[in-house]
Amino acid sequence: MSDSSEKIKPVSVFVVRCKPHDIIKEDEFLKGTLSVGWPSLGDLTGMTKEQIEPIFNNVWTGHGPIRLSQLYNFITIPKGSAVLTPSVYSRDVHLFITTSGYIYNKEQDIFVNDKDIKDKGNPHQIKARFVKSMAREDFSTKLQNALNAAKRTVTNLSVYMPEIEAILNNESEKIKDTENKYRDEALETLSKLLKSEDENIRLQAAINLLKPKG
Repeated sequence: MSDSSEKIKPVSVFVVRCKPHDIIKEDEFLKGTLSVGWPSLGDLTGMTKEQIEPIFNNVWTGHGPIRLSQLYNFITIPKGSAVLTPSVYSRDVHLFITTSGYIYNKEQDIFVNDKDIKDKGNPHQIKARFVKSMAREDFSTKLQNALNAAKRTVTNLSVYMPEIEAILNNESEKIKDTENKYRDEALETLSKLLKSEDENIRLQAAINLLKPKG
């Protein structure tokens, strides 16, 4: 974790998973090098998505536009972004701040048909500073659900910027307090609706009150 007292203000938020081509790179991530796979494309520095597309389709036949978008999202993550990486080994989520933009590491590039990719195959990289790890359950319910839904290699979660910024600055209790306040107010409103003269309103209120939390 950083010992700096300066407040962290990320410019964007991404989830980046640490298994390029199913090769676990979690230790490399924790040491400061984030990466994705899709080798054999060469240096993508400064290239637009449209320029990358024909190269990508020729090398990674059948991977399609969704994976191309994930690759492009990664190489355009700006310096100063927050990155969340779910651990492969536990329920923890690692949080990073990127300290560089996209870097092409030629030494990690390989031919697409090379079977021995245990230590290579992830030439597209970004340097990052590890900030902290925290249990998935310590995030808000909404962010937990978003993390569970973010199955792709790279996912933009900048909509959760306020919560991530609070977490990075050890102010997440403020977020939880606000979430609990809104939940309590909602429950109070539903309880009042149970006394409504309208049977349908009473029924819907009861159904919502009985819904499990989470």
